[in-house]
This record gives sequence, structure tokens and C-alpha cells, in this order.
Amino acid sequence: MQNLFKDFQYPSKEQWIETLTKELKGADFATSLIKNDEIEGISYPSFFHKDDVENRAEMPGKFPYSRGFYSEINDWSIVGEILVSDEKKANSKALELLMNGNTALNFEFVKQENLDFTLLFKDIKFEFIKVFFKTQNTVLLKKIKTYFEENVFSEILFSFNPLSEKQQLNSSDFVEIKNGLSRNFEVDAYSIQQAGANVSQEIAFALSLGHEYLAQQITLGKTVDDALVNIHFTFGVGSNFLFEIAKLRAFRLLWSKIARTYEPVHKCNETASITSKTGFLNKSLKDPFTNLLRQTTEVMSAVLGGATQIINQSYDKDSLDQSSNFTERMAGNISLILKEESYLNQVLDAVGGSYAIESLTETFANKAWNLFQENEKSSELFSSDFLENIKLTSANRISLFKEKKKTLIGINIFPNPEKSNLEWKENNALYFGLKQVVIENEIN
Repeated sequence: MQNLFKDFQYPSKEQWIETLTKELKGADFATSLIKNDEIEGISYPSFFHKDDVENRAEMPGKFPYSRGFYSEINDWSIVGEILVSDEKKANSKALELLMNGNTALNFEFVKQENLDFTLLFKDIKFEFIKVFFKTQNTVLLKKIKTYFEENVFSEILFSFNPLSEKQQLNSSDFVEIKNGLSRNFEVDAYSIQQAGANVSQEIAFALSLGHEYLAQQITLGKTVDDALVNIHFTFGVGSNFLFEIAKLRAFRLLWSKIARTYEPVHKCNETASITSKTGFLNKSLKDPFTNLLRQTTEVMSAVLGGATQIINQSYDKDSLDQSSNFTERMAGNISLILKEESYLNQVLDAVGGSYAIESLTETFANKAWNLFQENEKSSELFSSDFLENIKLTSANRISLFKEKKKTLIGINIFPNPEKSNLEWKENNALYFGLKQVVIENEIN
């Protein structure tokens, strides 16, 4: 077979720049082709070249996993959400979600006491699905543990964050179940992203909190492998398609290097279970169709970035009226369409080799690693400077949208003329002193 590469000259980056400069016909090169992102604090070209990318002979499923954990398919779990206030209604909702194509369930407990698990879990085949349990109630966690000690399950991920309320773990924080795979501690970087953090801050936060969970478990007597398996990560998803793909790739690369330094016996434990979760920072209650478009690109970036679970929240979930049946169904259908019609689950690392993605992955990895190292010097779990910088990033983000230096269709440009009675509910919950932000509220 003829090697066609011998017949074509390989242009250097300098030759690219020379040609681009001529094509600009006098326009300023830096202004026209160099992008400055004020929220992320990075500059990058609108064109990328092979010389911009470190030459790594990495394959999907191999360390350091920037190209993903899988080596055969790029599948992900579609997570349906259930608010548990009535066991019978919650059970009916769970079965409906499974029948509609969801492959994992997330139970968030409004009701915390006197729960009838037999009724709540009736006819749910936990041995075939992943399940999340979201609560900070340790008594409820122990009751869930007791139930599953006598019932087979595939994988349980507890959305439990003890270090958000204290500095040290203790033995009572562990939920030990032997009938399947259970992950006790969630690193909730989603809440930081929803508070306005940028990509590098979100990655650095996940690394710092994840490392703290790892180190404290080992101190309490856990093996490295058990401690690593006990941790799972949740990230938010923003509107910047390329940045969100690069974020997950950069995080996996950095976390696997941290994990390897502890020398786990099983190398598969160098990987991380990652849930991507759409949020409300960039959504408008007045523009449902634009929201659906945003949700689609957000889920696509999570898929292409290599998330292992995806929670696509209904855009109106945080409204006073909460989710409608229609918005819930649409949210679930997005993942189904990307699987069943676009076949994104069949293609390994579809963005691999893209100079833009590879370059941005390196940029975010380097920036986040520097933030992580700075935070590790602090005697606190998170330094005051680290948390204050997230607040400053959030304030800068709001200012840029208020002044229309950055635009969000339907929010600060081209608003939907039709009236809507939906309103966002007030979110007073603080996570490490950081409060959720909704741009639509801030600029109105």
C-alpha cells in the first residue's frame, strides 16, 4: 500500500501562522485568532497544530486514562432521579424510569424516617443496575446497609459527604456491604461548579477532596485498593463544549497519577467512577427549547469526555413548581438518542487525536495541578484563598454576563417573548461556604 504521507509536505506551525497572517490581510493576528477566556484565565488559539500537543503514545483504557477507562465500548449509565417522600409513589416512579430506558437510579430522600424499604424497592432488580442514595443522614445510611446485607445488588454509590461538615472521618462514616460493589464517599465537585467555579478550580477541588478521603481512609486502616474503590466523583457540566470534554480527560489523567503513587495492588483502581450532572447555572425558566439544546450539548460533552454515569436533570427541577413529566422525559431521552440513534456508546474516544482537545486537556491539567499543590500546603481542608478565588470567579462570571461581554441566548440576549410563571426557588444550602448561582436570577 502506498504511503500517501510521503507525497505531501508536512507544514510546520510557523508555516501555518505565516499563511494565516497573509489571509488576515492586515487584521491583527492576536485579536483575530487568539482567544482569551476571562472566566478560565487562559488564552488559546482558534487553530491548533500537532506541535501544540505533547506526543503521548496512549491508548483508551490505559494509564493515565485521559482517553477513558474503556477499551472496547464507550458506554455510560443513564441515571433517573426519584425524590422519596412517599414510598409507593417513589417505587412507581423508579419502575417507570427503568421502563423508559434509564439504566441507573438516584434516590434522594425527602422523607428520612420510618421508611418501608420493602415497599420502596418492590420489583426493582438491583443486581442489574447501579443505584445512588443521596442523604447526609447516617442513621438512614445504616438502615439502607442493613437492607442490602440481605439482598443482592450490582453497585451502590452513596452521595454522602461527611467532610463537608467536619475535618476528619471516623469509623461510623463507613457503610460496609459485601453483597456487591459499594462506594461510600462522593466527591461533589458539581456543587462547586454550580457555585460559579471555573474548570481548573473544579478539577483542583475534586483532586483535593478525593485525596483527603483517600489519605484519611488509609490512616483508619483501609487498604489502598479499598480506599480507592470507596470514592466516586460528581462533576457539573457547563456550556463550553470543548472545555467540558477536556475537563474530564484532565481530571482522569491527574487522579490516576495520584492513585498510582499509593501503589494499589489492582491497577484498575487507578481509575475513577465519574458522574456528570447537568445543572441550572446557565438555564432559563423562560426558554425551554434553548434549555433542551444546552442539555443535549452538555450530555454530549460528558459522553465524549468519558463519564461513567450521567444525570441529566430536568431544567425546571430547581423551580418552585419543580419538574414536569414532560421535562423529565425529555431529559432522559437525550441520553437514549445519543446511544440508540447516534451510537456514541459504540465509539471509543471519538475526540482522541483532536489537537484542540489534547491541547486544552494539557492546559487544564497543568493549571488544576498547580491549584491542587497550592491548596495541599494549607492546614485546612481547603485554604481560605482557594475558596475566596472561587467566589471571585463566580462574581466575575456574573459581571461578564450582566455586561453582555459573554452571552447566554434566552438569558441576556434574545429573550423568549412568551411569558412564564415559573420562578427559581431560593437555594440557601452552602457547600464549603459556597452558594449555588443561577445567572438568570443574578442579571434580572
